[in-house]
Amino acid sequence: MTLTSPASYSVAESQKFALPLPAHSPSDSKESIVSKALPNKEAQPHKAFGVLQVESIGSVEDWENYQSDWHRLHGNRLNRSYPWLRAWWDAYKSDYRLEILRAHRNGQTVAFLPIARRGNWVLGETICLMGNGKACSDDLGILVSSDDQGEAAQAFADYFIGDKAQAKRWDDFYLDGIRKGDPAMEVFVQRLQDSGKVKIERRAGLNCWEASIDQGWTPYVKSLSRRVRKMLEQTEGWQQSVSTFRVAQSLAEANEMAQIIADLHQGRWAERGINGCFGTTSFESFLLKAMSSLWDESDSTNRPLVTLVTVNGEPAGGLIGFRYGGTLYIYLTGMNTKFFEFRPGWQTSFCSIREAAALGCKSVDFMRGDEDYKPRLGGLPHVQERWIIGGPSWRSKLRNWAYYRAIDIRDRVKAYREAKAKKGSTAAAKPSSAEGE
Repeated sequence: MTLTSPASYSVAESQKFALPLPAHSPSDSKESIVSKALPNKEAQPHKAFGVLQVESIGSVEDWENYQSDWHRLHGNRLNRSYPWLRAWWDAYKSDYRLEILRAHRNGQTVAFLPIARRGNWVLGETICLMGNGKACSDDLGILVSSDDQGEAAQAFADYFIGDKAQAKRWDDFYLDGIRKGDPAMEVFVQRLQDSGKVKIERRAGLNCWEASIDQGWTPYVKSLSRRVRKMLEQTEGWQQSVSTFRVAQSLAEANEMAQIIADLHQGRWAERGINGCFGTTSFESFLLKAMSSLWDESDSTNRPLVTLVTVNGEPAGGLIGFRYGGTLYIYLTGMNTKFFEFRPGWQTSFCSIREAAALGCKSVDFMRGDEDYKPRLGGLPHVQERWIIGGPSWRSKLRNWAYYRAIDIRDRVKAYREAKAKKGSTAAAKPSSAEGE
């Protein structure tokens, strides 16, 4: 094997939150999660007790001034980090207007809600979380410490529904990549629901899959099924003869390899007649900017991990990942079906996870998608949701009624045509009496 190593809104005094949020398990009900994050009337006041205010940040220059607060509150999560969301904004800013909400107490930043707006002639003024769309960011939400989750979430919710002028400024709120059970986000949506002013639809999203490599590569391999371990042995044999594994050692090399992986990735989608994420220049711009911003020359253990597997000198599989906060985030992969017999996808995954373990990563996040290889590689599911929230104004409700009514009619027409076509094909396939003889 050849290896290259490598404006403001004040919250009422009764809404103050005083105790840190207790830990919760995935089995906790939504009600218990919310109750843990809501204010405790018998709790002692916060040391920094005061009125919590919310203001909007509408320029990149102002946003830059809060980078230290952002880093302090983002929870060491890649998709909530400043470099990731700044790369997203720089790539997609022509489609949106920036409006990051900042909650503060006596001038001290308590929380951020990273959102952007865009106009839509059908749905009107829509709001989304930064990082959405083709970027497929996961685990998005409110940036806040556990001590302030309940209070901040309520403040952000009240910002959208508590003031009539503000309520008229939006028609739809799309939140994608929400981790089910996120305490702050559950309080946020419950506050909106309790107001009785908005319509909320919660849809199931794609799971995220995470595997532990905390004990290192060898214990991790032992935890895999016998069949997967057999596959690992097989790929190691190919790596001794026809395969090579390469890890980008510089940003320039990473960018070069990323282009090869992008071609492999896009080629797989083209085979299915689908325009993949690289069908737009905005996504490519976002990815390259994120890689550049997160490449730390002084720390080889905390930077993008870009790997490539070749078979007989030709690119066969590749991976673009990010090592961040002790986790390897596997963001994008590509595979050449010409070399399917050599299992290039599995080779890439095995070698990349082994490299991450050697570099000190404690877990692997395979990110969204329910492909069967993720649980086979030890991944455990974390449920994500997509929330669609209709605005409180009569205009918003009318727009939403018309929009969803049109969708319902479209679906009914589609179902009717499909049923008619199926009936026609069945009749054509039925043999005539002459044919039966």
